[in-house]
Amino acid sequence: MKKRALLLLLAFCITALTACTEPAAGTGDESTLPEPGISVAQADQFLLETGMAQEDVDSLDADMKPFIVETIQANAGGEAVAFIPARLNRVMGEQTLEGITFSICVYRSGDVYHVFPMYEFSEPRTPNGNDVFAVEFSGAYEPFDYSGKLWSKTEQASDWTPSGELMVPPNMVLEGAAYSGSQLGDVSTPTLFKGCAYAKADIGAGEREYVLLEYADQQVQQTYKANALYDVLDETRAGGTQPEASASTTE
Repeated sequence: MKKRALLLLLAFCITALTACTEPAAGTGDESTLPEPGISVAQADQFLLETGMAQEDVDSLDADMKPFIVETIQANAGGEAVAFIPARLNRVMGEQTLEGITFSICVYRSGDVYHVFPMYEFSEPRTPNGNDVFAVEFSGAYEPFDYSGKLWSKTEQASDWTPSGELMVPPNMVLEGAAYSGSQLGDVSTPTLFKGCAYAKADIGAGEREYVLLEYADQQVQQTYKANALYDVLDETRAGGTQPEASASTTE
């Protein structure tokens, strides 16, 4: 499996971060942006109805669950939504960025996938606006729109604070996109960060289903990176049938 597209995207963002700091005009127009409002309990119920196991629902971050459900409801177009399992395959090469964990959730409504790549740092850090979070899809997907949400808190704070605006990747290629710049954090006080990206994708022609996540922290003299490769296990693709109707996005 080649990482050429993702590596090129990461390299472009790291070497031209000034162009990556703010979202580019015209990105993120396809999806409907969610309005906050549902509770964690309501989000849990919706996710269970998609076919997620209780333990998987419980393992999801409590702040991210309402964002995930609201985003699905805003973008599924009234179609029934089904959970698609994904599992960690491996990491690629040396992991030089410590203290970060990745995870991913995938859902399907009709012929559209709703993919939520997530990350969280376990130690406070002071990003200087030069971080990059890249997501690469295999040819089994045709991603066409992105958004995301960032949360942060200082060591003294008890609650996470959401970012005021949705994250939008300023750089995209056919195979994926890279979030970058100050929207991933630009602080002088040690701060914890976690983020949940969103990608909306059509079914592609490729057979192997995977999503590769990579985070890069560019310091003055060195760039630190970590990544994770996830296999997506959509058994309905092989038979050409759609997932069983489960969670409804209509009132």
